[in-house]
Amino acid sequence: MERHVEEHLLFHCGRLTERAQLVIVCDHDTHAIGERLLAAAQGRCAQATLHTLAPFRMAGQEPPAEVAAQMAQADLCVGLTRRSMAHTEARKACTNAGGRYLSLPDYHEALLSHPALLVDFVAMAPKVAYVAQQLSKGHHVHLSSAAGSDLTFSISGRVGNACPGALLNPGDLGSPPDIEANIPPLEQSAYGVVVVDASIPCPEIGLLTEPITLTLEAGLITHIEGPAPLVAALEALLAGPGDENARRLAELGIGMNPAASVMGNMLMDEGAHGSIHLGFGSNSTIGGLTTIPFHQDFVLHSPTLTIDGVPLVVAGEVVYGHEC
Repeated sequence: MERHVEEHLLFHCGRLTERAQLVIVCDHDTHAIGERLLAAAQGRCAQATLHTLAPFRMAGQEPPAEVAAQMAQADLCVGLTRRSMAHTEARKACTNAGGRYLSLPDYHEALLSHPALLVDFVAMAPKVAYVAQQLSKGHHVHLSSAAGSDLTFSISGRVGNACPGALLNPGDLGSPPDIEANIPPLEQSAYGVVVVDASIPCPEIGLLTEPITLTLEAGLITHIEGPAPLVAALEALLAGPGDENARRLAELGIGMNPAASVMGNMLMDEGAHGSIHLGFGSNSTIGGLTTIPFHQDFVLHSPTLTIDGVPLVVAGEVVYGHEC
């Protein structure tokens, strides 16, 4: 990892200061990257600590209590575990206490050399805020695509989250290279079909060469179609938590990083400009009602999204307001 990439992550995105306490949480797979971030921070902040954990079984799994306690006291926490901690109560406690949380799951050397990681995330903030505002004002969502997606759900009363990748304020959550706005749909409101044709970013599946079709009723995945090995892998993944809420629609996210491209990595795929991801499982940490130690995203190529009949994404292009 180049030195300037380390500094861009910590100081441009993380807003690390010389008086700050930094906590980095990695696992055995990402320990080397954690060490490099630690080295970049040492001598440039008040205290820097690195915790290396055993790999999590699933995204959304809680870290050990003693690590969670240190996360809650950090000015900047970097979540570098392979499987994301963004949808955990430990992360929520960190940001609720005013800590900035830099969520960097599934980082690897190829990702670190990608130009999407070095964009001006601060400059993107107004566009992300605009899209989040449109989501907050919305009620009825229709998601469609040339691949065959046709899904409706409600976001009425929910609040959109702006995630520009830079932690501009205390309590912010960001995941560079992901630049996105997201919102939790009403948990039982989704009906229709989703054709997932980009990726299911997790170690078990990743980049898709053939699509997977999900049928949703009352917010739950009720049927999965596609190549038998992929269907089996996905069914096993969703069965892992032992809770039907793993199959519940939890999040709508819109990617806005102009330099990102779909490559099977969660943050890159979700942040790719004009992509849409649907998260299933937990959403209590982003304003929903479902709490479960599981969250899995599904990414779509070139979708169209309308809010109350007004286009917000058209065939993979985000429609920004004139003020952006």
